[in-house]
Amino acid sequence: MAGFSSKEHREQFDKIPEGGGTPGATSDHAGSIQAQRATLKDADKHASNREAQTTEQLEKSGQLPESKNLLALLKKAEAKNLAVITDAKPQSPQDVLVKLKDSAGDGKTGGAKPSDQGKDQTEKYKTEVGEDGSKIERNKDGSVHKIEYKNGNSKEFAYGPDGKVAEIKSKDGEVWTKTPGTEDSWTVDRSKVKDRDPKKPDHYTAKMSVDVDDEGSLNWTLKDGPNKGKVRSVTTDGKYHGDEEAEEKAKGKHKPQAVPGDTEKPHPTGQDKPQPVVGDKPQPTGQDKPQPVVGDKPQPTGQDKPQAVIGEKPIPGKDQPGETKPEKPAEKGSPEADLKTQKDRFEHKVQELPKDQQERIRKYEKEFDARAKQMEDNYKKEIAHKHPELRGNQEEIAKQAHERAVKEMAGTYEATARLLEKKSTVPGVTDKVRADAAEQIMRHAGEPSKIDQGCYNTCALQGTESRLYNKAPAEVAKMISDVTLTGKYHTNGHPGYDVTIKPESIVPQGQSRNFPPTPDGQRDHASQIFAVTSANIYFENPAHHSSIRYEQHKPDDANGTTGEVLWDYSKNPPKGEEVKGPDGHFVRAPEDASTIDALVEINEQITGKHETGWAFEGPYGGSRDSYKAKSPEDLAAKMKQAIDNGDGPLVLRVHTGNQPFWGDSGHGAAGGSGGAGGGWHIVAIDGYTPSNQPGGQPDFKLNNQWGSFTDHPHTSATDLFRASVDAAVTLPTDGKQPPVIQYPGFRPVLPDLPVLPPLPKDVGFKDLQLHVDKLGQELHQNPEIDVAPHAVQLGETIGRLPKDEQDSILKQMKRVGIIDPGYNKPGLE
Repeated sequence: MAGFSSKEHREQFDKIPEGGGTPGATSDHAGSIQAQRATLKDADKHASNREAQTTEQLEKSGQLPESKNLLALLKKAEAKNLAVITDAKPQSPQDVLVKLKDSAGDGKTGGAKPSDQGKDQTEKYKTEVGEDGSKIERNKDGSVHKIEYKNGNSKEFAYGPDGKVAEIKSKDGEVWTKTPGTEDSWTVDRSKVKDRDPKKPDHYTAKMSVDVDDEGSLNWTLKDGPNKGKVRSVTTDGKYHGDEEAEEKAKGKHKPQAVPGDTEKPHPTGQDKPQPVVGDKPQPTGQDKPQPVVGDKPQPTGQDKPQAVIGEKPIPGKDQPGETKPEKPAEKGSPEADLKTQKDRFEHKVQELPKDQQERIRKYEKEFDARAKQMEDNYKKEIAHKHPELRGNQEEIAKQAHERAVKEMAGTYEATARLLEKKSTVPGVTDKVRADAAEQIMRHAGEPSKIDQGCYNTCALQGTESRLYNKAPAEVAKMISDVTLTGKYHTNGHPGYDVTIKPESIVPQGQSRNFPPTPDGQRDHASQIFAVTSANIYFENPAHHSSIRYEQHKPDDANGTTGEVLWDYSKNPPKGEEVKGPDGHFVRAPEDASTIDALVEINEQITGKHETGWAFEGPYGGSRDSYKAKSPEDLAAKMKQAIDNGDGPLVLRVHTGNQPFWGDSGHGAAGGSGGAGGGWHIVAIDGYTPSNQPGGQPDFKLNNQWGSFTDHPHTSATDLFRASVDAAVTLPTDGKQPPVIQYPGFRPVLPDLPVLPPLPKDVGFKDLQLHVDKLGQELHQNPEIDVAPHAVQLGETIGRLPKDEQDSILKQMKRVGIIDPGYNKPGLE
């Protein structure tokens, strides 16, 4: 029977209702249509059988690889001339291919004639002219070889032995090549593209399935990355289609829209006018406008825009397809490519470590990777605050924040990988010391709130360390790695300068040796290096002309010292001498390097940025770079504003004679807490929880460097404000009268606890338990007694016990009220 002249005619015929024809048709005409329909169904069935039979014959003859596009040819033939399928009875598979190729011609120029087969054809490609003005060249198999768009751009396609697209060349010189032996790995080469963007990689790899359909549309589906499964398409009119639009097109629902100004290049004068163009493509001026293009493809400008596609230059972003290591140096690639390179480099060295250490490090890696979103959100706040001109462009803010977060992560992995790769020139720094420091860097990068000062006088420095791991982890990791490997660090200030650390301060000392793992509340080796280096960033600043150096020596257990030393190298050269205070006692704390002004300076030398607005004091503070709160309401409003502006985490100067610090320190027993009189202390404020009451103050997340049990995630601004004032100061209740200062170290006079026998240095665990029980009994009988001296004595004694026994005694002290009176949490023994 004769076939239909076109696919459209066949589709119209199929729409005729069963049992009838068009309105007004005679019954004979309707019966004729039914007869034709039955014949067509038989033909369709015969075609399907012929396809299966032919495929089987081709498999047996070994010719199947040549004819992988058999189904497409059959469908073309069906649309063009069904008689070829229904009437042909070939004697060999080759005869079938000849007839199919002949019948699958475009209907305008005609297919290859059987008599032409086997000859060196002069007309290798056949050209069609589409309604949209495009030109499509087909090869002798009927597959699209080249598309020339009306705008002058073009693409050429080469096919592999399997009949699938294997290479795509654009007119501008860009080439996409399918990696041999893979199903979905494609690499772009832009090295020959003229006027290419130097910030974009010359080579880039993505996973996607690619095909050119019979109508000439280029289609691809992303196989990895955040947009995995998304469909992209470029039709013969040169238009790009992404996501739902391309998916609808793939289902046959898409109708190409008119493209304004194919040949002209108008410049817009308003939002409703044609967009500015580069070459022959419109460029956007707003979020709802067409995307910028390179060559003949649009480029994404935000998270919801189309991702890197064939024929375009990918823009780094968290939604673009997965990337592999660039062939050129990482700094010329995208941030994601550099991050992957550094992570792979780090992982390679981690695999050489003991299995238990590998497991811990990978846990910290996951926590760090998960925290990237938190970093990114904070960067968005900071960028919007510091660059008001960008506030109307959320896409640009998000892009910059994402790139910054990715770069910080890549820098952190790079510095830590370098610490594992290179041998240290510092005496005493072994391979194990380097590996442990690398692990601790990753732990702090993943859990900055768990950085502690231990028994050392470095609360301000460790608080700053916690803040920097949140804001600039790459710079902290670099500083620790540099010092561990070389004993030196060059600051990032303007100008920068060298800081030199002595080997004795670089090797693990005191609590830094209690690893793995580091007990809660103690300072690890990486934090020891940060504290020593950051203190000396202040002391060694040439602007200060200081001869003082802060050093960490081996603790002197016999004399109860932590090993912290302030050394004055201007005295008795070349050895110098230890610094003494006005009272004649040795100064063990880096006090000058712990003021808020010093912390702001240290922060600037590490990050290269002069930043204020993140340090807070009470109303009587004397720092230049702090905000001095005037009231609880003022403190709440300013800290909330600073966090909303991306300045967090914050630091707050408090006096440990106030709650909750007085109870948390065991009434001054904790190292660095100021003893029985209390003292000044720095804590971090990591965030806030809004009040659920109209006009109510938020609660703030207080992160204390004494250990997790002293953190307070819901602390009122009233308590923080009270804590920001010396405990010896009585604040006026009406807010108008001046404060009353009793005297330094003032404490209410309380009854003394009856004298108990002094604790011997070798006291055992059981004896300590009995001792604590007796103290608890006395406290129960007289809650007003002052147990501070005994708490201090216990604090000095239990430090010599094993970790599990220390924890048990501390829990017992809390339970009976020696530490944090009224402490009674479920789960404590």
